[in-house]
Amino acid sequence: MPAFFTPADTIDIPATQRHTARLLAAGVTGLVVHGSNGEAVHLSRRERRTIIEAVADTVRHETDSLHTPVPVVAGCSAQSVRETVELCREARESGATHALVLPPGYYRGLMDSEGVVGYFEQVAERSPLPLLVYNFPAAANGVDLDSDVLLRLAGNPRIVGVKLTCGNTGKLARLVEGAPRVRGGKGEFFVGGGSADFILQGLIVGAHGTISGFANLAPRACVRIGELFGEGRVDEARELQHEVAKGDWLAIRYGFLGVKAAMPIFHGSAEASCAVPRLPFKRLQEDGEAAREIREGMAGVLEIEKRLAEGAAGESNEILETGKEPGISEFTIPWPTVETVETMTLVKTLLPNDRLESLPISMSSPASSSQGAGKRKRNNTASALDMDPTHLTQIVVEAAAQRRKYVERQQRMLEKYLQDMIRWLMFRADSNRLCRFFELSALGVRLAARRERSERIPTFYHNRNVFTCC
Repeated sequence: MPAFFTPADTIDIPATQRHTARLLAAGVTGLVVHGSNGEAVHLSRRERRTIIEAVADTVRHETDSLHTPVPVVAGCSAQSVRETVELCREARESGATHALVLPPGYYRGLMDSEGVVGYFEQVAERSPLPLLVYNFPAAANGVDLDSDVLLRLAGNPRIVGVKLTCGNTGKLARLVEGAPRVRGGKGEFFVGGGSADFILQGLIVGAHGTISGFANLAPRACVRIGELFGEGRVDEARELQHEVAKGDWLAIRYGFLGVKAAMPIFHGSAEASCAVPRLPFKRLQEDGEAAREIREGMAGVLEIEKRLAEGAAGESNEILETGKEPGISEFTIPWPTVETVETMTLVKTLLPNDRLESLPISMSSPASSSQGAGKRKRNNTASALDMDPTHLTQIVVEAAAQRRKYVERQQRMLEKYLQDMIRWLMFRADSNRLCRFFELSALGVRLAARRERSERIPTFYHNRNVFTCC
Protein backbone atom coordinates (compact mmCIF):
# COMPACT_ATOMS: atom_id res chain seq x y z
CA MET A 1 0.00 0.00 0.00
CA PRO A 2 1.28 3.48 -0.83
CA ALA A 3 1.12 6.33 1.65
CA PHE A 4 -1.76 8.76 1.10
CA PHE A 5 -1.18 12.42 1.94
CA THR A 6 -3.59 15.35 2.18
CA PRO A 7 -2.82 18.72 0.52
CA ALA A 8 -1.60 19.81 3.96
CA ASP A 9 0.98 16.97 3.88
CA THR A 10 -0.69 14.96 6.63
CA ILE A 11 -1.82 11.34 6.47
CA ASP A 12 -5.05 10.97 4.48
CA ILE A 13 -6.86 8.45 6.68
CA PRO A 14 -10.10 8.17 4.63
CA ALA A 15 -8.12 7.45 1.47
CA THR A 16 -6.07 4.86 3.34
CA GLN A 17 -9.25 3.18 4.56
CA ARG A 18 -10.86 3.25 1.11
CA HIS A 19 -7.85 1.62 -0.47
CA THR A 20 -7.70 -1.03 2.25
CA ALA A 21 -11.34 -1.96 1.65
CA ARG A 22 -10.78 -1.92 -2.11
CA LEU A 23 -7.91 -4.39 -1.88
CA LEU A 24 -9.83 -6.72 0.40
CA ALA A 25 -12.75 -6.68 -2.02
CA ALA A 26 -10.37 -7.63 -4.82
CA GLY A 27 -9.31 -10.78 -2.99
CA VAL A 28 -5.84 -10.10 -1.65
CA THR A 29 -4.99 -12.16 1.41
CA GLY A 30 -2.73 -9.76 3.26
CA LEU A 31 -1.70 -6.12 3.43
CA VAL A 32 1.76 -4.64 3.86
CA VAL A 33 2.38 -1.10 5.06
CA HIS A 34 5.60 0.89 5.50
CA GLY A 35 7.48 -0.82 2.71
CA SER A 36 9.32 0.63 -0.26
CA ASN A 37 6.17 1.90 -2.00
CA GLY A 38 4.79 3.26 1.27
CA GLU A 39 7.54 5.84 1.77
CA ALA A 40 8.36 4.41 5.17
CA VAL A 41 11.57 6.43 5.30
CA HIS A 42 9.50 9.62 4.88
CA LEU A 43 7.19 8.93 7.82
CA SER A 44 7.47 9.92 11.45
CA ARG A 45 6.91 7.33 14.16
CA ARG A 46 3.50 8.82 14.90
CA GLU A 47 2.53 8.70 11.22
CA ARG A 48 3.59 5.07 11.04
CA ARG A 49 1.28 4.26 13.94
CA THR A 50 -1.57 6.26 12.39
CA ILE A 51 -1.39 4.32 9.12
CA ILE A 52 -1.19 0.93 10.82
CA GLU A 53 -4.18 1.78 13.00
CA ALA A 54 -6.23 2.91 9.99
CA VAL A 55 -5.43 -0.22 8.01
CA ALA A 56 -5.83 -2.64 10.92
CA ASP A 57 -9.16 -1.12 11.99
CA THR A 58 -10.48 -1.35 8.44
CA VAL A 59 -9.34 -4.95 8.10
CA ARG A 60 -11.09 -5.88 11.35
CA HIS A 61 -14.26 -4.10 10.26
CA GLU A 62 -14.32 -5.70 6.83
CA THR A 63 -13.25 -9.24 7.71
CA ASP A 64 -14.16 -9.89 11.34
CA SER A 65 -15.97 -13.13 10.48
CA LEU A 66 -13.20 -14.75 8.49
CA HIS A 67 -11.91 -18.04 9.83
CA THR A 68 -8.40 -17.02 8.73
CA PRO A 69 -7.53 -13.45 9.79
CA VAL A 70 -6.02 -11.16 7.18
CA PRO A 71 -2.40 -10.36 8.10
CA VAL A 72 -1.35 -6.74 8.43
CA VAL A 73 2.41 -6.69 7.88
CA ALA A 74 4.30 -3.56 8.91
CA GLY A 75 7.73 -2.58 7.71
CA CYS A 76 9.91 -2.23 10.81
CA SER A 77 13.41 -1.87 9.40
CA ALA A 78 16.15 0.00 11.24
CA GLN A 79 19.91 -0.29 11.56
CA SER A 80 20.13 -1.40 15.18
CA VAL A 81 18.48 -4.26 17.02
CA ARG A 82 17.13 -1.84 19.62
CA GLU A 83 15.45 0.49 17.13
CA THR A 84 14.04 -2.37 15.05
CA VAL A 85 12.52 -4.01 18.13
CA GLU A 86 11.01 -0.69 19.18
CA LEU A 87 9.38 -0.31 15.76
CA CYS A 88 8.04 -3.85 16.04
CA ARG A 89 6.60 -3.08 19.47
CA GLU A 90 4.86 0.06 18.24
CA ALA A 91 3.53 -1.79 15.20
CA ARG A 92 2.10 -4.49 17.43
CA GLU A 93 0.41 -1.93 19.67
CA SER A 94 -1.09 -0.28 16.56
CA GLY A 95 -2.60 -3.50 15.23
CA ALA A 96 0.00 -5.12 12.98
CA THR A 97 0.30 -8.91 12.98
CA HIS A 98 3.77 -9.32 11.45
CA ALA A 99 6.91 -7.28 10.91
CA LEU A 100 8.81 -7.02 7.62
CA VAL A 101 12.49 -6.36 8.29
CA LEU A 102 15.40 -5.52 5.98
CA PRO A 103 18.94 -6.60 6.84
CA PRO A 104 21.01 -3.68 8.17
CA GLY A 105 23.08 -2.28 5.33
CA TYR A 106 24.50 1.07 6.41
CA TYR A 107 27.71 -0.53 7.71
CA ARG A 108 27.69 -3.22 5.07
CA GLY A 109 31.46 -3.46 4.85
CA LEU A 110 31.72 -4.26 8.56
CA MET A 111 29.03 -6.95 8.73
CA ASP A 112 29.41 -10.48 7.42
CA SER A 113 26.73 -13.15 7.09
CA GLU A 114 27.17 -14.17 10.73
CA GLY A 115 26.43 -10.62 11.77
CA VAL A 116 23.27 -10.55 9.66
CA VAL A 117 22.08 -13.85 11.12
CA GLY A 118 22.78 -12.55 14.61
CA TYR A 119 20.85 -9.36 13.92
CA PHE A 120 17.72 -11.21 12.82
CA GLU A 121 17.92 -13.75 15.62
CA GLN A 122 18.19 -11.04 18.28
CA VAL A 123 15.32 -9.06 16.76
CA ALA A 124 13.19 -12.21 16.52
CA GLU A 125 13.87 -13.05 20.17
CA ARG A 126 12.82 -9.60 21.43
CA SER A 127 10.10 -8.62 18.97
CA PRO A 128 6.44 -9.09 19.97
CA LEU A 129 5.68 -9.75 16.29
CA PRO A 130 6.82 -12.68 14.13
CA LEU A 131 9.24 -11.59 11.41
CA LEU A 132 9.37 -11.77 7.65
CA VAL A 133 12.82 -11.21 6.18
CA TYR A 134 12.82 -8.56 3.46
CA ASN A 135 15.55 -9.39 0.93
CA PHE A 136 15.73 -6.26 -1.21
CA PRO A 137 19.36 -5.42 -2.04
CA ALA A 138 18.51 -2.02 -3.57
CA ALA A 139 17.01 -0.88 -0.26
CA ALA A 140 19.75 -2.37 1.93
CA ASN A 141 22.92 -0.91 0.42
CA GLY A 142 23.40 -3.97 -1.77
CA VAL A 143 23.05 -6.61 0.96
CA ASP A 144 21.68 -9.71 -0.79
CA LEU A 145 21.04 -12.68 1.49
CA ASP A 146 21.77 -16.01 -0.20
CA SER A 147 19.70 -19.16 0.25
CA ASP A 148 22.13 -20.62 2.80
CA VAL A 149 21.70 -17.64 5.13
CA LEU A 150 17.95 -17.55 4.61
CA LEU A 151 17.64 -21.27 5.37
CA ARG A 152 19.49 -20.68 8.63
CA LEU A 153 17.00 -17.96 9.49
CA ALA A 154 14.11 -20.22 8.48
CA GLY A 155 15.10 -22.53 11.32
CA ASN A 156 14.08 -19.85 13.83
CA PRO A 157 10.41 -20.36 14.80
CA ARG A 158 9.97 -16.60 15.30
CA ILE A 159 10.98 -15.92 11.69
CA VAL A 160 8.02 -17.01 9.59
CA GLY A 161 8.78 -16.01 6.03
CA VAL A 162 10.77 -14.13 3.44
CA LYS A 163 9.96 -11.64 0.71
CA LEU A 164 12.37 -12.05 -2.22
CA THR A 165 12.43 -8.72 -4.02
CA CYS A 166 15.83 -9.75 -5.33
CA GLY A 167 13.90 -11.59 -8.07
CA ASN A 168 16.03 -14.74 -7.84
CA THR A 169 13.65 -17.63 -8.59
CA GLY A 170 16.44 -20.16 -8.08
CA LYS A 171 16.83 -18.91 -4.53
CA LEU A 172 13.07 -19.06 -4.15
CA ALA A 173 12.99 -22.70 -5.28
CA ARG A 174 15.73 -23.69 -2.85
CA LEU A 175 13.88 -22.05 0.04
CA VAL A 176 10.57 -23.70 -0.84
CA GLU A 177 12.29 -27.08 -0.79
CA GLY A 178 14.57 -26.52 2.18
CA ALA A 179 12.53 -24.45 4.65
CA PRO A 180 10.20 -27.28 5.78
CA ARG A 181 13.21 -29.46 6.44
CA VAL A 182 15.11 -26.96 8.57
CA ARG A 183 12.02 -25.90 10.52
CA GLY A 184 11.34 -29.44 11.63
CA GLY A 185 7.63 -28.95 12.15
CA LYS A 186 7.96 -25.53 13.83
CA GLY A 187 5.22 -24.03 11.68
CA GLU A 188 4.95 -22.90 8.10
CA PHE A 189 7.49 -20.62 6.46
CA PHE A 190 6.16 -18.23 3.82
CA VAL A 191 8.33 -17.99 0.70
CA GLY A 192 7.12 -15.34 -1.70
CA GLY A 193 8.33 -13.17 -4.51
CA GLY A 194 8.51 -9.43 -4.10
CA SER A 195 7.32 -8.35 -7.51
CA ALA A 196 4.30 -8.98 -9.72
CA ASP A 197 6.44 -9.62 -12.78
CA PHE A 198 7.25 -13.15 -11.64
CA ILE A 199 4.10 -14.34 -9.86
CA LEU A 200 3.66 -17.31 -12.19
CA GLN A 201 7.35 -18.18 -12.24
CA GLY A 202 7.32 -18.32 -8.47
CA LEU A 203 4.18 -20.45 -8.31
CA ILE A 204 5.66 -22.96 -10.73
CA VAL A 205 8.57 -23.67 -8.37
CA GLY A 206 6.31 -23.74 -5.31
CA ALA A 207 6.12 -20.17 -3.99
CA HIS A 208 3.41 -19.57 -1.42
CA GLY A 209 2.47 -16.19 -2.83
CA THR A 210 3.65 -12.74 -3.84
CA ILE A 211 4.03 -9.46 -1.98
CA SER A 212 3.67 -6.93 -4.75
CA GLY A 213 3.45 -3.17 -5.01
CA PHE A 214 1.78 -3.50 -8.41
CA ALA A 215 -1.14 -5.27 -6.73
CA ASN A 216 -2.13 -1.83 -5.45
CA LEU A 217 -3.00 -1.00 -9.06
CA ALA A 218 -4.21 -4.31 -10.47
CA PRO A 219 -5.06 -6.58 -7.52
CA ARG A 220 -7.59 -8.69 -9.41
CA ALA A 221 -5.17 -9.38 -12.25
CA CYS A 222 -2.49 -10.47 -9.79
CA VAL A 223 -4.96 -12.67 -7.92
CA ARG A 224 -6.24 -14.14 -11.18
CA ILE A 225 -2.79 -15.42 -12.14
CA GLY A 226 -2.75 -17.55 -9.01
CA GLU A 227 -6.31 -18.74 -9.61
CA LEU A 228 -5.57 -19.79 -13.18
CA PHE A 229 -2.43 -21.60 -12.12
CA GLY A 230 -4.32 -23.39 -9.36
CA GLU A 231 -6.91 -24.53 -11.89
CA GLY A 232 -4.22 -25.95 -14.16
CA ARG A 233 -4.79 -23.34 -16.86
CA VAL A 234 -1.14 -22.43 -17.20
CA ASP A 235 -1.38 -21.06 -20.75
CA GLU A 236 -3.99 -18.50 -19.68
CA ALA A 237 -1.99 -17.69 -16.56
CA ARG A 238 1.08 -17.12 -18.73
CA GLU A 239 -0.79 -14.73 -21.03
CA LEU A 240 -2.03 -12.74 -18.06
CA GLN A 241 1.45 -12.77 -16.52
CA HIS A 242 2.79 -11.21 -19.73
CA GLU A 243 0.44 -8.24 -19.37
CA VAL A 244 1.08 -7.86 -15.65
CA ALA A 245 4.84 -7.95 -16.24
CA LYS A 246 4.58 -5.15 -18.80
CA GLY A 247 2.77 -2.94 -16.33
CA ASP A 248 4.96 -3.91 -13.40
CA TRP A 249 8.11 -3.03 -15.33
CA LEU A 250 7.01 0.60 -15.42
CA ALA A 251 6.29 0.47 -11.70
CA ILE A 252 9.79 -0.92 -11.19
CA ARG A 253 11.42 1.68 -13.46
CA TYR A 254 9.78 4.65 -11.79
CA GLY A 255 9.58 3.15 -8.31
CA PHE A 256 7.01 4.39 -5.84
CA LEU A 257 6.55 7.54 -7.96
CA GLY A 258 5.24 5.37 -10.79
CA VAL A 259 2.81 3.52 -8.54
CA LYS A 260 1.57 6.80 -7.11
CA ALA A 261 1.14 8.35 -10.55
CA ALA A 262 -0.87 5.34 -11.73
CA MET A 263 -3.25 5.23 -8.75
CA PRO A 264 -5.72 7.80 -10.17
CA ILE A 265 -5.55 6.03 -13.56
CA PHE A 266 -6.60 2.71 -12.06
CA HIS A 267 -8.84 3.88 -9.22
CA GLY A 268 -10.20 7.26 -10.26
CA SER A 269 -9.59 10.90 -9.44
CA ALA A 270 -10.69 10.35 -5.83
CA GLU A 271 -7.26 8.86 -5.19
CA ALA A 272 -5.37 11.81 -6.66
CA SER A 273 -3.93 12.54 -3.22
CA CYS A 274 -1.90 9.37 -3.52
CA ALA A 275 -0.05 10.75 -6.54
CA VAL A 276 1.76 13.33 -4.40
CA PRO A 277 4.96 12.09 -2.69
CA ARG A 278 6.80 13.67 0.19
CA LEU A 279 9.55 16.15 -0.51
CA PRO A 280 12.23 16.09 -1.80
CA PHE A 281 10.40 14.01 -4.44
CA LYS A 282 7.94 15.59 -6.81
CA ARG A 283 4.85 14.22 -8.48
CA LEU A 284 5.32 12.95 -12.03
CA GLN A 285 3.91 15.56 -14.40
CA GLU A 286 0.70 14.38 -16.04
CA ASP A 287 1.86 15.70 -19.41
CA GLY A 288 5.41 14.45 -18.99
CA GLU A 289 7.17 11.58 -20.72
CA ALA A 290 7.11 9.32 -17.66
CA ALA A 291 3.37 9.74 -17.15
CA ARG A 292 2.75 9.08 -20.84
CA GLU A 293 4.79 5.88 -20.68
CA ILE A 294 2.85 4.73 -17.63
CA ARG A 295 -0.52 5.39 -19.26
CA GLU A 296 0.43 3.62 -22.48
CA GLY A 297 2.43 0.80 -20.94
CA MET A 298 -0.23 -0.07 -18.36
CA ALA A 299 -3.19 0.25 -20.73
CA GLY A 300 -3.38 -3.49 -21.33
CA VAL A 301 -3.45 -4.56 -17.71
CA LEU A 302 -5.78 -1.65 -16.86
CA GLU A 303 -8.32 -3.02 -19.35
CA ILE A 304 -7.95 -6.52 -17.89
CA GLU A 305 -8.44 -5.17 -14.37
CA LYS A 306 -11.60 -3.36 -15.43
CA ARG A 307 -12.99 -6.50 -17.05
CA LEU A 308 -12.28 -8.56 -13.95
CA ALA A 309 -13.94 -5.94 -11.77
CA GLU A 310 -16.99 -5.68 -13.98
CA GLY A 311 -17.28 -9.45 -14.11
CA ALA A 312 -19.08 -11.58 -16.60
CA ALA A 313 -22.05 -9.24 -17.10
CA GLY A 314 -21.21 -8.59 -20.73
CA GLU A 315 -20.49 -12.23 -21.46
CA SER A 316 -23.71 -13.39 -19.84
CA ASN A 317 -25.72 -10.83 -21.79
CA GLU A 318 -24.12 -12.15 -24.96
CA ILE A 319 -25.29 -15.64 -24.01
CA LEU A 320 -28.81 -14.29 -23.52
CA GLU A 321 -28.86 -12.76 -26.98
CA THR A 322 -27.99 -16.15 -28.53
CA GLY A 323 -31.04 -17.76 -26.91
CA LYS A 324 -28.97 -20.23 -24.90
CA GLU A 325 -29.91 -21.26 -21.37
CA PRO A 326 -29.22 -18.10 -19.38
CA GLY A 327 -27.46 -17.63 -16.09
CA ILE A 328 -26.91 -14.54 -13.99
CA SER A 329 -26.44 -11.71 -16.44
CA GLU A 330 -25.61 -8.76 -14.25
CA PHE A 331 -25.19 -7.68 -10.69
CA THR A 332 -23.58 -4.92 -8.71
CA ILE A 333 -21.67 -4.81 -5.46
CA PRO A 334 -21.66 -1.38 -3.82
CA TRP A 335 -18.18 0.04 -3.46
CA PRO A 336 -17.13 -0.72 0.11
CA THR A 337 -17.00 2.09 2.62
CA VAL A 338 -15.88 2.02 6.19
CA GLU A 339 -18.89 3.87 7.59
CA THR A 340 -21.81 2.10 5.94
CA VAL A 341 -23.14 -1.29 4.94
CA GLU A 342 -24.95 -0.90 1.65
CA THR A 343 -27.59 -3.04 -0.01
CA MET A 344 -26.40 -5.98 -2.08
CA THR A 345 -28.16 -5.95 -5.43
CA LEU A 346 -28.40 -8.75 -7.97
CA VAL A 347 -30.55 -8.11 -11.05
CA LYS A 348 -32.38 -10.16 -13.69
CA THR A 349 -34.04 -13.30 -12.43
CA LEU A 350 -33.06 -16.10 -14.76
CA LEU A 351 -33.28 -19.54 -13.19
CA PRO A 352 -36.15 -21.87 -14.17
CA ASN A 353 -39.07 -22.37 -11.78
CA ASP A 354 -38.32 -26.04 -11.20
CA ARG A 355 -34.89 -25.14 -9.86
CA LEU A 356 -36.35 -22.48 -7.58
CA GLU A 357 -38.80 -24.97 -6.07
CA SER A 358 -35.97 -27.37 -5.26
CA LEU A 359 -34.09 -24.86 -3.15
CA PRO A 360 -34.13 -25.25 0.65
CA ILE A 361 -36.43 -22.28 1.30
CA SER A 362 -40.19 -21.76 1.51
CA MET A 363 -41.33 -20.18 -1.73
CA SER A 364 -44.57 -18.33 -2.35
CA SER A 365 -46.64 -19.07 -5.42
CA PRO A 366 -44.54 -18.09 -8.39
CA ALA A 367 -45.75 -15.21 -10.44
CA SER A 368 -46.37 -15.54 -14.11
CA SER A 369 -43.33 -15.38 -16.29
CA SER A 370 -42.73 -14.13 -19.74
CA GLN A 371 -40.23 -15.06 -22.36
CA GLY A 372 -39.37 -13.39 -25.58
CA ALA A 373 -36.55 -12.87 -28.05
CA GLY A 374 -34.58 -15.64 -26.43
CA LYS A 375 -34.67 -13.98 -23.02
CA ARG A 376 -36.34 -15.53 -19.97
CA LYS A 377 -37.45 -13.28 -17.13
CA ARG A 378 -38.75 -14.34 -13.72
CA ASN A 379 -40.59 -12.34 -11.09
CA ASN A 380 -40.87 -15.00 -8.39
CA THR A 381 -40.77 -13.72 -4.83
CA ALA A 382 -40.48 -15.10 -1.34
CA SER A 383 -41.08 -13.50 2.01
CA ALA A 384 -38.09 -12.23 3.91
CA LEU A 385 -36.61 -15.11 5.84
CA ASP A 386 -34.86 -15.12 9.15
CA MET A 387 -32.10 -17.41 7.94
CA ASP A 388 -28.94 -18.47 9.67
CA PRO A 389 -25.65 -18.10 7.77
CA THR A 390 -25.37 -21.83 7.09
CA HIS A 391 -28.79 -21.84 5.45
CA LEU A 392 -27.89 -18.86 3.32
CA THR A 393 -24.64 -20.52 2.36
CA GLN A 394 -26.53 -23.63 1.23
CA ILE A 395 -28.68 -21.50 -1.03
CA VAL A 396 -25.68 -19.83 -2.61
CA VAL A 397 -23.95 -23.16 -3.16
CA GLU A 398 -27.14 -24.51 -4.72
CA ALA A 399 -27.36 -21.48 -6.97
CA ALA A 400 -23.79 -21.98 -8.10
CA ALA A 401 -24.54 -25.63 -8.82
CA GLN A 402 -27.17 -24.64 -11.39
CA ARG A 403 -24.49 -23.20 -13.55
CA ARG A 404 -22.68 -26.51 -14.09
CA LYS A 405 -24.40 -26.87 -17.46
CA TYR A 406 -23.02 -23.59 -18.76
CA VAL A 407 -19.60 -22.88 -20.14
CA GLU A 408 -16.75 -23.20 -17.67
CA ARG A 409 -15.79 -19.56 -17.76
CA GLN A 410 -19.25 -18.31 -16.81
CA GLN A 411 -19.41 -20.86 -13.99
CA ARG A 412 -16.19 -19.63 -12.42
CA MET A 413 -17.29 -16.02 -12.60
CA LEU A 414 -20.68 -16.77 -11.05
CA GLU A 415 -19.16 -18.62 -8.13
CA LYS A 416 -16.71 -15.79 -7.51
CA TYR A 417 -19.49 -13.19 -7.49
CA LEU A 418 -21.69 -15.25 -5.22
CA GLN A 419 -18.73 -15.61 -2.89
CA ASP A 420 -18.18 -11.86 -2.88
CA MET A 421 -21.88 -11.27 -2.29
CA ILE A 422 -21.99 -13.51 0.76
CA ARG A 423 -18.75 -12.06 2.05
CA TRP A 424 -19.92 -8.45 1.91
CA LEU A 425 -23.40 -9.20 3.22
CA MET A 426 -22.35 -11.30 6.18
CA PHE A 427 -19.00 -9.80 7.09
CA ARG A 428 -20.14 -6.18 7.15
CA ALA A 429 -23.39 -6.50 9.12
CA ASP A 430 -23.94 -4.56 12.33
CA SER A 431 -24.23 -6.45 15.60
CA ASN A 432 -27.75 -7.65 16.51
CA ARG A 433 -29.28 -6.10 13.40
CA LEU A 434 -30.79 -7.48 10.24
CA CYS A 435 -28.50 -7.38 7.26
CA ARG A 436 -29.69 -5.12 4.48
CA PHE A 437 -32.22 -6.71 2.17
CA PHE A 438 -30.81 -7.79 -1.14
CA GLU A 439 -32.22 -9.26 -4.30
CA LEU A 440 -30.74 -12.63 -5.21
CA SER A 441 -31.69 -12.78 -8.85
CA ALA A 442 -30.19 -16.21 -9.45
CA LEU A 443 -32.98 -17.52 -7.21
CA GLY A 444 -35.67 -14.94 -7.87
CA VAL A 445 -36.28 -14.34 -4.17
CA ARG A 446 -36.10 -11.55 -1.65
CA LEU A 447 -34.08 -12.57 1.38
CA ALA A 448 -32.97 -11.19 4.69
CA ALA A 449 -30.37 -12.72 6.95
CA ARG A 450 -29.77 -12.12 10.64
CA ARG A 451 -26.28 -12.43 11.90
CA GLU A 452 -24.73 -11.90 15.36
CA ARG A 453 -21.16 -10.75 15.78
CA SER A 454 -20.32 -13.93 17.64
CA GLU A 455 -21.50 -16.19 14.80
CA ARG A 456 -19.04 -17.89 12.50
CA ILE A 457 -20.05 -18.93 9.01
CA PRO A 458 -18.41 -21.20 6.45
CA THR A 459 -16.20 -18.75 4.63
CA PHE A 460 -15.82 -18.38 0.91
CA TYR A 461 -12.66 -16.34 1.41
CA HIS A 462 -10.09 -18.44 -0.46
CA ASN A 463 -6.36 -17.97 0.03
CA ARG A 464 -5.33 -16.43 -3.26
CA ASN A 465 -1.86 -15.77 -1.92
CA VAL A 466 -1.53 -12.17 -3.06
CA PHE A 467 -0.38 -9.48 -0.66
CA THR A 468 -0.05 -5.81 -1.47
CA CYS A 469 3.18 -4.15 -0.54
CA CYS A 470 3.51 -0.53 0.32
